[in-house]
Amino acid sequence: MASDQFKGQPRLPKFALPKRYDIKLKPDLVSCKFSGVVSIDLDVVSPTKFLVLNAADLDIDSHSLSLTPTSTSQALRPAGVEVIAEDEILVAEFAAELPIGSGVLNVSFVGTLNDQMKGFYRSVYEINGEKANMAVTQFEPADARRCFPCWDEPALKVSRFVVIVKLTSQVKFALDVAVKTLELYKKYFDAPYPLPKLDMIAIPDFAAGAMENFGLVTYRDSSLLYDEQHSSATDKQWVSYLATDILFPEWKIWTQFLDETADALTLDALAESHPIEVEVNHAHEIDEIFDAISYSKGASVIRMLQSYIGAECFQRALALYIKRYTFSNAKTEDLWAVLEEESGEPVKDLMHSWTKQKGYPVVSVKLNDQKLEIEQSNFLLSGNPVDSLWIVPITFCCGSYDARRTFLMRSKSEAVDVKENAWLKVNVDQTGFYRVKYDENLTVQLRSAIERNLLSPIDRLGALDDSYALCKGCQLPLTSLLTLIGSFREELDYTVVSNLISISYQVIRIVTDAAPETVGFLKQFFIHLFQFSAG
Repeated sequence: MASDQFKGQPRLPKFALPKRYDIKLKPDLVSCKFSGVVSIDLDVVSPTKFLVLNAADLDIDSHSLSLTPTSTSQALRPAGVEVIAEDEILVAEFAAELPIGSGVLNVSFVGTLNDQMKGFYRSVYEINGEKANMAVTQFEPADARRCFPCWDEPALKVSRFVVIVKLTSQVKFALDVAVKTLELYKKYFDAPYPLPKLDMIAIPDFAAGAMENFGLVTYRDSSLLYDEQHSSATDKQWVSYLATDILFPEWKIWTQFLDETADALTLDALAESHPIEVEVNHAHEIDEIFDAISYSKGASVIRMLQSYIGAECFQRALALYIKRYTFSNAKTEDLWAVLEEESGEPVKDLMHSWTKQKGYPVVSVKLNDQKLEIEQSNFLLSGNPVDSLWIVPITFCCGSYDARRTFLMRSKSEAVDVKENAWLKVNVDQTGFYRVKYDENLTVQLRSAIERNLLSPIDRLGALDDSYALCKGCQLPLTSLLTLIGSFREELDYTVVSNLISISYQVIRIVTDAAPETVGFLKQFFIHLFQFSAG
């Protein structure tokens, strides 16, 4: 075959475009195998002798593969069929160029209900003390190809598909559950069912019997693959905290969210970090970049943006974005454009500075003759910082949370007038994804504000975490960190105390190696620190 020309290519060729999938699956929950047939309505849009689509971990029945053009109604069978395992593609080569226009591609295949939680896989449930298998689908971000041959790229997703699952004789499955789902939707919403597609999951003896959801081929956020990136993934994580805060404000979820931000700040301070937006050349690479940078940093910079433009504006923009791109593909740039349109702020340039380069700044502040002088530089725990520049949403308050100010820092250094002679907290509520380093005078005032319980728990925690990170990065001496920690002797907030305990353990471990003769004094310091909260 001449299929070598398709090896190693990061994208599927656009010779043909799918329109609809009809899929029949027959899982055997004892042997954990399944067989299937897929009929794909497609359009051949340019001259080609090849059809190339995704398939992974499937045994393809090459004799079953055929294309029936609408113009002739005569089934065309390929001269050769090859599955290129390393690229997860199926290549069918025909003897002559295919007719331009619509047609139906039919393929039969066999697969395994795997234990990897990918594609069409096996899970286990227990009922009446007995364990049994069930079949479950998971196609995000690029695993539909493990269930059936398909064009498994977001730009090639279809608007319709139908799945029929037929079980073997040892289990029961009621197909009318799907019909009842449609009837209930119409009854309660007084509207036609909006999704003309069906994902039936075979679960033996469960009352539900089947489950409908938003996706089999249209299963995933389109921005999760290739250059379309991660905006929807981070939106979901971030928005989950927003919903929790609205429903259960007493949980103080944003204080807990700092753990997410702290994880991302720690990882992103390494020279080996990577930007949120990473060019993906192959589906294999997707899982490698789903880490605290993609999710936790992504969620943190979305929160930073939401805080800067305002919650109401952010909500309106998201509603407009969802409405505008419902049932269609969208890229990261589309989200930024809608947010910029709604807010009137330079969202695109701002977010590019955070998503397209790795790392983050440490913002150094000092007060000089009633001017707050601010300078940003790349923060790294080790190695040589690069000369990076971010557009930084700076927030600060002087002496009171009522005296809060916000502006965009676009250059390496800036200065703003400050008339108040009081404590100053930069990065209010820790909504910004950056560290803050205060000069000695501002640090003394900040310690005093912590001792007098004038800062919120989230800001106390932020000041503590920044100081610890700067100490680890050799930008502050250990004595400065310990002096700040001494300000927390009457701390009672659970999250802050938990982080104090964690930092104390880390400091003792470091000092044990560096200066073991001082460990005894240090332990007494921490014992005295926690006496109040322990009592």
